[in-house]
Amino acid sequence: MPTLAGVLAWHEAVNERMQGLISKHPSAELLWIVRLGIEHEQQYQELLLTDIKHLFSCSALYSPYKQSAVQPLDHAYMLPTMAWLKGTSGVQEMGVSAHTSEFHFDSEAPRHSVYLNPYEIGRRLITNAEWQEFIADGGYDQYQWWLDAGWSWLKKEGVQAPLYWQTHHDTTQVFTLNGSLEIDLMAPVSHISYFEGDAFSRWKSATDLTFKGSRLPTEAEWECFVQNEVRTIPAQNNLLESDLLTPTRTPIINQPAQFFGDVWEWTMSHYTPYSGYQPWGGLAGEYNGKFMVNQMVLKGGSCLTPESHLRSTYRNFFPTASRWQMTGLRLARDEI
Repeated sequence: MPTLAGVLAWHEAVNERMQGLISKHPSAELLWIVRLGIEHEQQYQELLLTDIKHLFSCSALYSPYKQSAVQPLDHAYMLPTMAWLKGTSGVQEMGVSAHTSEFHFDSEAPRHSVYLNPYEIGRRLITNAEWQEFIADGGYDQYQWWLDAGWSWLKKEGVQAPLYWQTHHDTTQVFTLNGSLEIDLMAPVSHISYFEGDAFSRWKSATDLTFKGSRLPTEAEWECFVQNEVRTIPAQNNLLESDLLTPTRTPIINQPAQFFGDVWEWTMSHYTPYSGYQPWGGLAGEYNGKFMVNQMVLKGGSCLTPESHLRSTYRNFFPTASRWQMTGLRLARDEI
């Protein structure tokens, strides 16, 4: 097992060698590969945080990764009511243009046309309070809300709540990177699987007239709505750089909210290549292409995502049962 000093020495040696290589042979190909490596490492920085969270949650000590000043919850806060926002339908464009100079991963390209039927998308994310209602109404015990594969997964794993929820003496806490905290009912629900998000949308559609017809959005609906209606990435929604390592309630009530930097949002779209997709050549030829099967697309980025990765075209992807990542949901529906 390497010591900390050994790891740091190895890290420094690699940096020195890379700096020497770049200074001697600064070809366009080398610089591109280095940039890809940096972007890839940033992805792993996010994954390391979710791995650490999962590992620490397996200890009865529930040790925090980082001690942060936790502000008392404002229990008088009123959750913004749900509003359905109309997306632009018809022929739309999505994906990254081949002519852009901005970095992007292979699966984000090429830019292409899609046709969207009239649809609406939720102004905000689904909250812990709404998820508690799902649990209280027996959502995890009623087969009719679940895909058959989801029901089999639920029964096999014994799932009854989002990952990291803990019940103590009739109160609910949640394990975070700051340790176990009182659950913020107004914050976005997180650490749910695709199966859970899909079941919630079916239950909500059937039990709440405000959400009639609700479902998970498609990737195209989410991306095109953001391109047309969400002009900037709100700085306060990206929490990684501010060391707030858990999703927080939205301060925004009169405009589209929480599209970036809170939780990764499940879509109902399979992770497959776009029309015209071509894998990169050379060393990066298998970067994303070989993973384009049996996974679902997530959009938006979470509070653990590096700020430079927050963009509408970014395509995250996980299998339907995955919960360890910071995953949540926003609902959509066909226009009524």
